Amino acid sequence: MSIAGGLATLMLVVAGGVLYGRHTAARPSALRIHAEAANPAAEDLYLKGLYYWNKRTPDDLQRAADLFVQSIVADPKFAPAYAGLADSYNLLREFTVMPPEAAYPRAKLAAERAIALDDQLAPAHRSLAFVDFYWSWDIPGAQHEFDRAVALDPASATTHHWYANYLMELGRRQDALDQINRAQELEPTSISILADKGLILWIGGDQADGVKLLKEIEVSDPDFLSPHSYLSLYYLGQADDKDAIAEMRRSAQLTRNAPLSELADEMEKGFQRAGHIGALQAMLALQNRRFSSGMQSAFEIAETETLLGDDSSAVRHLRMAYVAHDPLMISLRTNELLQPLHRNAQFQQLLDDMGLPPLD
Repeated sequence: MSIAGGLATLMLVVAGGVLYGRHTAARPSALRIHAEAANPAAEDLYLKGLYYWNKRTPDDLQRAADLFVQSIVADPKFAPAYAGLADSYNLLREFTVMPPEAAYPRAKLAAERAIALDDQLAPAHRSLAFVDFYWSWDIPGAQHEFDRAVALDPASATTHHWYANYLMELGRRQDALDQINRAQELEPTSISILADKGLILWIGGDQADGVKLLKEIEVSDPDFLSPHSYLSLYYLGQADDKDAIAEMRRSAQLTRNAPLSELADEMEKGFQRAGHIGALQAMLALQNRRFSSGMQSAFEIAETETLLGDDSSAVRHLRMAYVAHDPLMISLRTNELLQPLHRNAQFQQLLDDMGLPPLD
């Protein structure tokens, strides 16, 4: 190995070890997250996987997943590698074009395998909570797993972060803020925690501060996906078509999402032809074409229809999304674009069917 190569490997292990050490050496033995790997190579691969997982780019998340798989091959009983693989699938669904129906079942299998090997492994419970909520819509199950993860490792920033997002979707605003603030205290350099804090502030009613924070992150870290995704929805809701299109294009570029890029192009054509209404109509036309061939979420059609004021069709498509078990339905209560539907009795029934709390 070259000197440069050796230093690069050392830096990866050290960077991963900083994250890893927060859960091991710095903890009392009762809060350990795993036993030592039988094969040292497995632990080394795992630490490298953590490093790449935290970078949150499509290539890095895929590389992290590959490293966790290699760790499992090196030591099939090394539980943290399965938890890392579960976390990777949970994020590959968000930061790449991996469909949720491919990502979530794999995450669930990996998390359950990790727990079977080591029930004291906090990250595995956290990852299973993520799947229980966003994929299975099992709110009591997710609550149980989050509680277990926090009890096993109360100083895990990622657990508090993901727990905050779960609480936000349930409308528990102050609890969500408390959890995201705790995550930020534990990991003040995390851009993903900061971005989701902006989202929680915005969704929780402090729109000005939340959007301001997202814009600041966008300027300081233009290649990080989350602010672009969140702000594209914000601008759509504000009828700010130019900025919405720009954010959609940037999100598409970062995730290599050709359908999203095409949607932005259609929206721009419609805007040039007939302003804001033209933009929405062009977007809806493309979405309907895709839906007829099974390539479009009914939930996203409902968002566009709500913006156009077609509430009855929007609710009908939301019911279709529910029947299809569309993962986007878990955001039904907090989705800003759907706010005009909040007084609709059929919308409220959907909340109940989802097991989500009623609106305030």
